[in-house]
Amino acid sequence: MAGCLFLPVLLFSLTTVFVDGKNPPGFISIDCGLVNETSYVDNNTKLTYQADDDDDSLINSGKSYSISAEHKTNSLDRQFWYVRSFPEGNRNCYVLDNPSRGNDSVQYLIRARFMYGNYDQQNSTPKFDLYIDVSFWDSVEFDNASSIVTKEIVYPSVWNDQIHVCLCKNKGTPFISVLERRLVQNYGSEFGFGGILMARLNLGSEDGKIVRYPDDEYDRIWTPYYSRDLSPISTSLNVSVDDSMYTTFSVPSIVMKTAAIPADFSDYIAFSFSPMNDFSMYEPLLYFTEIQNLSNQIREFNIFVGEDNHWSPSEPYQPPYLYAEAYDVEGLYGATGRQNVSETNISEAILLVVTVNKPNNTQGFHSSISKRLMLLSNIKKKVGSKKQQLTYAEILDITNNFERVVGKGGFGTVYHGHLGNTQVAVKMLSPSTQGYLQFQAEARLLTKVHHKCLTPLLGYCHEGTNMALIYEYMPNGDLAKYLSGLEYLHKSCKPPIVHRDIKSRNILVDEKLRGKIADFGLSKIFPEEGESHVLTVIAGTPGYLDPEYYVSSRLNEKSDVFSFGVVLLELITGRPAIRKSEEKAHIIQWVSCMVPEREIHDIVDSRLGGEYECGSVRKVLDTAMACAASSSMNRPSMSEVVVELKQCLAMEMTPQSIIQGTTFT
Repeated sequence: MAGCLFLPVLLFSLTTVFVDGKNPPGFISIDCGLVNETSYVDNNTKLTYQADDDDDSLINSGKSYSISAEHKTNSLDRQFWYVRSFPEGNRNCYVLDNPSRGNDSVQYLIRARFMYGNYDQQNSTPKFDLYIDVSFWDSVEFDNASSIVTKEIVYPSVWNDQIHVCLCKNKGTPFISVLERRLVQNYGSEFGFGGILMARLNLGSEDGKIVRYPDDEYDRIWTPYYSRDLSPISTSLNVSVDDSMYTTFSVPSIVMKTAAIPADFSDYIAFSFSPMNDFSMYEPLLYFTEIQNLSNQIREFNIFVGEDNHWSPSEPYQPPYLYAEAYDVEGLYGATGRQNVSETNISEAILLVVTVNKPNNTQGFHSSISKRLMLLSNIKKKVGSKKQQLTYAEILDITNNFERVVGKGGFGTVYHGHLGNTQVAVKMLSPSTQGYLQFQAEARLLTKVHHKCLTPLLGYCHEGTNMALIYEYMPNGDLAKYLSGLEYLHKSCKPPIVHRDIKSRNILVDEKLRGKIADFGLSKIFPEEGESHVLTVIAGTPGYLDPEYYVSSRLNEKSDVFSFGVVLLELITGRPAIRKSEEKAHIIQWVSCMVPEREIHDIVDSRLGGEYECGSVRKVLDTAMACAASSSMNRPSMSEVVVELKQCLAMEMTPQSIIQGTTFT
């Protein structure tokens, strides 16, 4: 299935100070298989590339080969002259250090590059798989011997002390030409995903050159894009990028100075691609700035994503939900552009209208990537017949004008209130893009599922921009302050549901200290029987996020199991999921180091005062660590977890029952 992106006018379009041969902090550049020298300075980027056989901590396997002479042309970058090949072993790994481990504001851009070049004189390009740590990254295939394949992924630094980039046999012998690590700050944090790169295009480039470092401070590779249907335009004036609102996804000035328009002004610009598989999800990022003097005119154009609503920029919402993503573009020197939304039939393609103001000063151009625009059309206000619909005035009365705040989340503030004689919690949705999406997802889900261990939805409000969900109030707060419901979502709901954001703050506690799962805005419907996972945009909370899901985007019920394992470890130890001030920042790392060397009382929260049965706590600890296994295949199901925890409860209660002269069944 192919998806299409139609752009009537697409104007794509940072500059850093550097020192020749001195790599920026966090940059590692490895010329795999390089012989006869330990390092060199690249002529184009001025970055220093090092040999991989000079340090056994990088790689201690494989053989170095030179590509054949006919492929070693003058235009070929030096990094592709040699390869490291791995004829022995099924899995061979490079080990990169992670000096920023535990810092959730830092990610790494990991890039692996390959050119076969008939290095083995077999004239047969191989196919092999690429893994990062234990998680599948992508497959590597070649069109011909001279084609260059680039694989790029954003890796969160909060995970491990080391990053393993592994090549695994499939058809033929794996090899690698270049391995690069680039440190990026807050890269993609606003969008909640890191992800695997599919393409990065520079429109309107007339010299045909690839743009990367030093023009791009992150050393991203911008590939020129050409089409007979496009005419390039450019400016020699300065284009400054204002990143005051969005410091990530910043675009090099040299890229923003060129653009493309239709060769036929009455035509449109179209991009099409073939997804990697039927479940792949994509997040297109579009950049705009006006680089032509429009003489008191306004440039206005539409953006269509998808041909028939089978594909969208994020979640594939079906009618009547309409979703589009783009950037608000400010005019020159801060004059804000306007966004117009055209009416469109909900069964047609997604429509977004973007307006760019005319330049009012020819000294230079000023572009700002400010915020994503989310459009919802014809949202049904009827959430469910059994749920009470309230007006905004009634919400004000229920909460006494939002007098008491009882919680805050990524999508809104929660207030205490009274609905009749019932205490309620009122979640007011913030006007953010994801807030609208979460409102729809959570409201739809909670009208369909009911369980004693799930927080019940009592009512809702949808009045203009004021959106609220009303829940039963849990007087004891959440689990972080002081579960068979998860098993119900996985096993009893048809189709099953994956929560996707299990954490201690999303498990509320009632007056009888019974836990109830809350916050279903990120939940996903799980595949029907016979399918093992869904692919989706990464969402969740750092510290609780399944690392396998983060890398592969493959979501299954075991992703919830991992998160629940972290919650169990929090309960046992009294520690948060991540404690940045310590060397072993993540709770799994801390427990893994403590278990072999320490007694159980050194691990258990000291606030329990030793009042517990050591055998039961040990069993809970073992269950938690099994849930938190790095590979989903090694994790138990929630049904198995429930059985284990019930046995732990029995062990905890039996001694007390015997003392009191009672029997336990």
